[in-house]
Amino acid sequence: MKKQLLIYGFLTIFICLISCSDEADYYSYSNNKELEQSIMNRPNAGNSLNPYDSIGHLHNVILDAYFLENPSVQTISDVSFEIDALYSVYSNTINVLSTNNLDIEDIEEILDSPEDSFEDIILNSTLSNQARLSFEDFVNNLIDIQDEEFDSIYNVITNYESEISINPSFTNEDKRVILLVSVIARYSIYYEKGRDDDDWEHSVGNIAAATKGAIAGSSQAVRMALIAGICKSLGIYE
Repeated sequence: MKKQLLIYGFLTIFICLISCSDEADYYSYSNNKELEQSIMNRPNAGNSLNPYDSIGHLHNVILDAYFLENPSVQTISDVSFEIDALYSVYSNTINVLSTNNLDIEDIEEILDSPEDSFEDIILNSTLSNQARLSFEDFVNNLIDIQDEEFDSIYNVITNYESEISINPSFTNEDKRVILLVSVIARYSIYYEKGRDDDDWEHSVGNIAAATKGAIAGSSQAVRMALIAGICKSLGIYE
C-alpha cells in the first residue's frame, strides 16, 4: 500500500509539472526581477481564445528585456543578434534561427517599403484567396483605427480572431498564419499604447515582418516582427 501511495504521489507531481509547463514554455524571466515586475504591472492584453496567445506575450517579454538592456546597435544584423540572444534566454525553444542574408534582405525590403512588402508577402503566401482578402481588410482597418484607445483596438482584434477561428471556409494554414500575426499585432499595439516614449511604434512594417515570419513558423514570426519594429524605431534601415 505504501509503495502504491508513493507511486501515486510521484505521478501526481509529474502531471502537475506537465500541466504547468505550458505557462513556462514560452517565457522564463531568468531571475530578472526588474523585468518580471514590469510585466506583472501591466494590464492583461491577452485573449485565451487565440491558441497562439503566449506568442504575443513572449514578443512583449523580449521587448521589455531589450529596452532594459538598451544595447548599442547600428545595423539590422546587430539588432538580429540581440534578438536571437534574448529569444534564447526567454524562450525554451532551442531552435533559434541564426542570422542569414535572406532574413536581412527581407527586413531591408520591409523597412524600405512596408505597404508594398506586405502586399507582396501575402500575395505569395500560403493563404487562400478568401483568407488573403479578409486579412488585408483587417490590416487596413487596424491602420484606420491606430489612434484610438487600446480597448477599442483590442475589441476589433479579438472579434476578428473569433471570426477566423470558427470560419469553416478558412484552412488550418489560413488560421495559423492569421492568428499568429493578429496576436503579435495585438500585443505590439498594446506595448506602444503603454509607453510614454517613442521607443516602440507599431506599424504596417511590423505586420509585414510578422506575416513573412509566420509563414515559416511562430519563432520566426516573433523574431522578424521584433527586428523590423526595433530597426524602424531606431532609424536603422540596413
